Amino acid sequence: MTRGVRMLLAALALAGVAGCKSDGISGPVSGNLKIKLTTPNVGDGAVMFTLTGPVAITDTASGASARVFAGPLGGLTTKFIVTGTLANGATIMTVGVVDVNKVAEYTATIQQVAVSSDHSLRALSGYKLSVTR
Repeated sequence: MTRGVRMLLAALALAGVAGCKSDGISGPVSGNLKIKLTTPNVGDGAVMFTLTGPVAITDTASGASARVFAGPLGGLTTKFIVTGTLANGATIMTVGVVDVNKVAEYTATIQQVAVSSDHSLRALSGYKLSVTR
């Protein structure tokens, strides 16, 4: 094999490797997901829910005017209680995840909602939690 042919083959191999990097495939992107509350009522003071996802969450932070209590992190499902002023459409907390691109695989399910004034439990009709980027 001549030197020119070897150089041409080496150039083609390098071009092939460079082409693999630009195929649009990327690895996980760590970051935070937001948990937003939809409520039909005014005066909610606490919500208890579970968050389930494809992998365990890495950390939590409360939203404005809220406090987060979390069960042990590390499983695929984690139980939370968020207390404070819980307004309709508000981000009540954020969670750290290893891949924000898997946001659609996370679900938050409400177990209970309590009124801030007397801690009585509300009917869950009309309540919803959404997980967004």
